[in-house]
Amino acid sequence: MAVAGTTGSGSDIVAQTRDALRRIEAALGQAGAGSPTWSAPAYT
Repeated sequence: MAVAGTTGSGSDIVAQTRDALRRIEAALGQAGAGSPTWSAPAYT
């Protein structure tokens, strides 16, 4: 599953990052995936 381009909202970078990660975790949950195991991004 690719979640590239997910953005977050908030007043600063910390809030935006937390919101983006929350959105990614929610999307993975809806797809039936468990909690994410974070890894380095893959650039192609």
